[in-house]
Parts: sequence; C-alpha cells; structure tokens
Amino acid sequence: MFISRVLVCDGSERAALAVVRSLGMKGIEVEASDSSSFNTSSLSRYCCSSMRYPSPEKNRKAFADWFYSRIKTRGYEAVYPVTDFTSFPLSFFKKKFSAYTRIPLPDFHVFMKAYDKNKTLEIASENGVPIPKTYFAIRESDLKKILRSVSYPAVVKPRSKIFWVGEKPVMLKVKKSNYVNSAEELIKKYYEIRKKLPCPIIQEFIEGEAYGVEALFNQGEPRAIFVHKRLREYPVTGGASTLRIGVKHPKLQSIALKLLKAMDWHGVAMVEFKVDSKGNPFLIEVNGRFWGSLPLAIASGVDFPFLLHKMVTEGDVDKVFNYRTGVKCRWLLPGDLLHFGHYFFNGPGRTQKMKEFFSDLMVQDDIISLDDPMPTLGAIGSMLCQASDVLKGRKTVTGEILK
Repeated sequence: MFISRVLVCDGSERAALAVVRSLGMKGIEVEASDSSSFNTSSLSRYCCSSMRYPSPEKNRKAFADWFYSRIKTRGYEAVYPVTDFTSFPLSFFKKKFSAYTRIPLPDFHVFMKAYDKNKTLEIASENGVPIPKTYFAIRESDLKKILRSVSYPAVVKPRSKIFWVGEKPVMLKVKKSNYVNSAEELIKKYYEIRKKLPCPIIQEFIEGEAYGVEALFNQGEPRAIFVHKRLREYPVTGGASTLRIGVKHPKLQSIALKLLKAMDWHGVAMVEFKVDSKGNPFLIEVNGRFWGSLPLAIASGVDFPFLLHKMVTEGDVDKVFNYRTGVKCRWLLPGDLLHFGHYFFNGPGRTQKMKEFFSDLMVQDDIISLDDPMPTLGAIGSMLCQASDVLKGRKTVTGEILK
C-alpha cells in the first residue's frame, strides 16, 4: 500500500504545526524538520519523525546542500516550507529540487514579486490596487526631493523583511522606531536601515484596522479564499496577529484576488491590508507562503494545507470560497503575552487591556490543544531559546537577527 510522505520545514513555527496537524489528521505521513532538534512540530502526535537541518539563518548554502541530499535519498511527495528563510532558497533552487520532489512555490521570478515590496507595490499600482503614498529612495538626491513632499507621520521600512548578504540573512521588522514625525527622524531612520539593507521604502502612515486575505492559487487562478481581521498583534506597531477573527469582506477579497492574478501566483499567499476610518483599503504587503494565523482559517473551514496538498498531488482542487465567520483564534505563547506585556508596562488603558486579555482565555489557540498537548512544551522551549538569544544579544525581542 502506498503511503503519502511529506516534509514540513520550519518545525518551530506555529504555521508549520498547523500544516503537520492538518496533513497528519488525514493519514499522511509527515516528517518535521527544523534547525533545532527540539521544536514544536516534532512533538506533535501527528508527526511521524523529525530531523535537524543546518540553519538557513546562518548559512543558506549549507541548508540548500542538506536539503538536496535529503530529497535525493528519501522519497517525499511534496515539501512544505513555512518561513522566508526556507522558502527563498527552495524557490531559488526549485528547478533543481523538482527532479526529486514537488515544491508548491511559484517560480523564483514570481516569488520575488511578493518577497520584494518594491515589486509588489509597483504591480499593485499598475493594476489599480490602492497603496499608501509611497516613495522609493535610491540615491541621496531622491531623499532630498522626498523630504519636500512627504507628510507625517510616515513609515520608513526595508523593501524585504529578510535580505541576504552573501549566505546569511538580515531581518528587519517594522517597529515603533520606524514611524517618524519629522524630516530629522526620517533621515536618521533612512540611513540606519540603509547601513544594513539597500533602498528603504518611505510611506505615508495609514491609521486603521488590519486585515489579511488568504488565498490558494493554481497557476494564476484562485482555488480557496479566507479573510480575517486582526484584533491584537505584536509588535503592536504592525507585527504578527496574536488574536484574530474570521470575517467576510468582499471588497478586500476582490482586490486581493486581482493582485495575485496579476502576479500570476501559484500556491498559498496572504495579502495584508489596512482599512482607514472611511472604509478605504490600502495594500500593506503580500506574504508568499504560509502565514502565522493559518490555524484560524483551518478552524473556520478552509483547510489550506490539505487543499494545497491535494492540488499538488492531484493537479487541481475544488474551489472553497465559503467558510464560517466569527471564529476566533489566538497565539498565546509568546505572542499575546508579549502584546499584553507591552500595554501593561507601557501607557494608559492597562485595566481595559487586562480585561480583554483574560476574557479571551477560552478562545482556540494556535498551539495549545488538549487533542495534541505536547507541542505546548515545544513552544515553551522556543520561548526560552528566544529569551536566551535576546540576553546574548543575538536577536531582538521581536525576532530580528543581530549577529
């Protein structure tokens, strides 16, 4: 009897755990891999085995070489990366790897349309997708021109979350310090980013509610859709959602599908938006891979991992455009704890934030599960490792790589 076997990368990530649980529940043999042998997904009852690979955060080539050797000697129907650290090299070497397994990522030139915010925003602008007023500063003369027309507050951010310098990645996230209120602050932040990464992006700040439109595409055609609204996030200035709810939003759905079709997208992606007080939507970015809030979509009836697997192995899948709304899901360890800690130790509204935090204790969690309890230990272990990296100066609290 043939047994379907797949490899899931980035086992420490909650999205990887969601993929492991989704596929494992369907009887698919799932192997979890990560740069750490003790990771969240490896402890799941739905994971049949696990292995450790060279960290792509330290050496991209060593990871790619390990991966190539692994897939040549072990039969996998498909390989599912979860983070940019693994998705980037797997897309880059997709043609080489595809001789031995299926990698459900778009070809590299398409993958870069989402990975590089400059490309994303250019495609959006060309196709009538609303974006914040954006300045692409390349030379110092560009910056001088921008200073004469930019309004404040503004946001100065890198064109990619992760930029590769040789074989090592540099990660920069959007934090409070990325929001500027004067020309002096803008210039300082611009050069601070430029020392590490080329061509920072300068945008107008959009005040509003954050949404994510999640989709599955088969060679430029939509196969599944889901929309969620962020209720809490960390970093609070625009990080990963720590509490979110499934909603219907036809306008955002239409815009997101239009953008992904223009990209000729293949596989899964999440399109992030901000909607201002007047109801006007603005594109923020596209994540061309599985996303952290994936468990909510699955709980709401859109099982993206299994749909993607069926599409990969059978060629196509029936469309899934309907789902339950009003379902909530949270990321307690450590996301919502960090969100709570930020407001508890910084600023007003502490009592209200405490009420909100404790009122959601019974909401379904991304990791904690009575059906599959052991991954909680992995999440705690990851928290301790992250705390150690912060104390040793290797990473920031928000996960940026320092050295």
